[in-house]
Parts: sequence; C-alpha cells; structure tokens
Amino acid sequence: MGSATARVNWIDKEVPTAVLTYSTTGLTNKNVTVTVQLSKEDAYITNNNGNKTYTFTENGSFTFGFTDQAGNNGTITASVNWIDKVAPTANVNYSERSQTKNPVTATLTDESEEITVINNNGSKTYIFTENRRIYIRIC
Repeated sequence: MGSATARVNWIDKEVPTAVLTYSTTGLTNKNVTVTVQLSKEDAYITNNNGNKTYTFTENGSFTFGFTDQAGNNGTITASVNWIDKVAPTANVNYSERSQTKNPVTATLTDESEEITVINNNGSKTYIFTENRRIYIRIC
C-alpha cells in the first residue's frame, strides 16, 4: 500500500493595504496629486484606469479600489480640503474723497473672507501724505 502527500501553499487571504502620499498638505491654490502605494507586489488598482495617482483640482474625496492576484480586495479614500483657488477681495474706503491738503487714510473693508495683508507691515490701513499709488497685497 502506498501513500501520497498533498500540500497547498498558495492560499492567500491577506488583503493588501495602502498608504497615501500627497504632493502638498498645506493650504494651496494649486492642484494636489495623491499617490497610493500598495503593500503587496501583486496588488493593482482596479479603478482610475489603473493609475496609482489622482489629481484633485478642487477639494473633495476619491476612493482607490485595489486587489491582488488572489482576489483580496481593498479600498482607501483620499480626501483634500486645503485647495483655495479663489483670490480674496476687499474694497478700499477713503477718509476723504474730495480735494484736500490733509492726509488721506485708505482702509480695506468688506473682505470676501478673512484676509492677511502680506505687505504694508500687515496693516489694513495706509495713510497717504502725497498723491501716489500703492498696492496692498492680501491672501
């Protein structure tokens, strides 16, 4: 009487995992690209045309689907909420609007959102002592 030995070593029940990397995570007015790295060499992206990158042109979420050769499926969701492509605006209010020999104070008002003045020593007010043009930069 003989015997036979059966051995199986190809069952894979381990679901791949994924890690996301973002091109930037700070406030930006540019697109943000996210890249997914899969934990298993035989894993691949099942949506997004198989691409491991996705570019956000605005805030939102995108879910990558992936699987491995054994059919173990997983997902990971990338979310972005730091894209701001709309430049802030403000009006200028003048202390005097007619001919004067006195200084004229210009003040930023009616901001479209909370703003930061990045020149003029951070001040929303400028005092003109002579005729000239200045640009107050805001973000």
